[in-house]
Formats: sequence, structure tokens, C-alpha cells
Amino acid sequence: MSIKRNTLIISLIAIFCLLFLKGVPTAKALTIDELNTRAGQLQTQLNQLSSQISSLQTQINQLKADIAKLKTEKPITPVVPETQYACPDIDRSGKLDVKDFYVISRAMNTCKGNSSYNSRADFDGDGCITDTDYNFFTKYYGKNDSEIPQCKGVVIVTPVSEDSYTCPDINKDGKLDVADFYIVSRAMNTCKGNSSYNSRADFDGDGCITDTDYNFFTKYYGKNDSEIPQCKGVTTSTLEDMEKMMASIAETISQITAGVQELLRR
Repeated sequence: MSIKRNTLIISLIAIFCLLFLKGVPTAKALTIDELNTRAGQLQTQLNQLSSQISSLQTQINQLKADIAKLKTEKPITPVVPETQYACPDIDRSGKLDVKDFYVISRAMNTCKGNSSYNSRADFDGDGCITDTDYNFFTKYYGKNDSEIPQCKGVVIVTPVSEDSYTCPDINKDGKLDVADFYIVSRAMNTCKGNSSYNSRADFDGDGCITDTDYNFFTKYYGKNDSEIPQCKGVTTSTLEDMEKMMASIAETISQITAGVQELLRR
């Protein structure tokens, strides 16, 4: 009984397999030309992959060479150690301030032979003013010479006595007021050569308008010229002079306005 059952099962499996295979589509046979075309395509892809592998291998070899070179090279050391740099207090005022900054900023990225080169800002003495000099300067910016090792023993230039300062009444109207303050504030932190520099606000005459000038100005702000020692003997503008000046300015503005209108009519 079991043999007949097994035989029946096997027969059913065989019938199922025949029915299944009958429904499976047979693969289309490729022609010789199609096979050759396919082979050519595969060969092209293979060549491209080979080229890419070759390029990658070249890059790997270059990286290996660079790594080997870095391992054998000695670290670059400065030509001059920082302990031998020049004192960064360029104007020898006793402190690194805006005047020193102005000098180095104007000379940045220049070398000997360049008209803008300034040997006083070439702290490492390599003949060029670079980031090395700038970074050394900013390291001590705002500090007094006594706090800078490279400035030990440097002779400080004695500042000009306040008695020799110029009269801070810039517009000569007889009093230090907002008009004078406006001129000073616009020229703050500038030096000769800067478009905003105004020699009338450079009371100590050192070529730069700094806190020294500002503090001197504010010391007498609101006072009349008669109360300011440096303004004694200074001729102030009379009301008539100021009226003439205002009339001249008004006439100039009128002429400019007329010229603009004429251009617009064209």
C-alpha cells in the first residue's frame, strides 16, 4: 500500500514539474553578431575600469611618496628666534598703540626695495614684513614696553610737553564745542597718509590722532579760548567772518544745484 502511495506521489510531482516547465519561456538564442557586440561593450567597460584603477594607483603612489618625504624632512624653524626680534614699539612711545599699528599695517606684505617697506616693522629682520611680524606685533598689542621682553633697555622717546600742543579750538570760533568735537572724532586713530587724517586735530604734532589728542581735547571741552593756555594769542573767527564763510558755502551749493538741474534738463 505504501509503495503504491509513493508511486502516486512521485507521479504527481513529475506531472507538476512538466506543467511548470512548460510555462517558463525559453531564453532567446543570441546571434554571432549580437554576441560580438556584447563582447565589445564588455571590453570597453573593462578598459575604462582598468584606466580608473591605474589612475587611482598613481595617486596612491604619490601619497605614499609625500608621506615618506614628510617623515624624512626636518621641521622648518624660524631664521631668527623670537627672542632676537626687534622691539615692536615702533615709535618708542613706551606702549604698543594705534600709531605702531598704523605703521605696520601700511607696510604689510612688502620687502626691501618696495617703496612701502619700513624696516622698523620688520621685527624678525628677514627683509620682508609678513604675517610673522604681524602676529608678533599683535601678541603684545596694548602692552607697555616693560611687559615686552624684546623692549628691555630700549630708550623711550620723551613725549612732547602739553605746553607745546596746539589750540584745540579747531574752527577758531572762540570755544570748544560740538563742531570741534565732530572734527576730532572723525579723525581719531588716523595718521599722516590716511585720507581721514586731519592735522588740525593732531594737537601734539606726532603725526597721528590718538587718545593723547582726544584726552587733551576733552580736558578743555566746553571752555572758551580765554580759559585754554594753548589758545592764548590765537585769532578767533569773528561773526562777520563766519557769516561770509556761510554765504560762500551757500553760493557754492547753489551753483552745484544749478549745474545738476541743467544736466537733468539735457
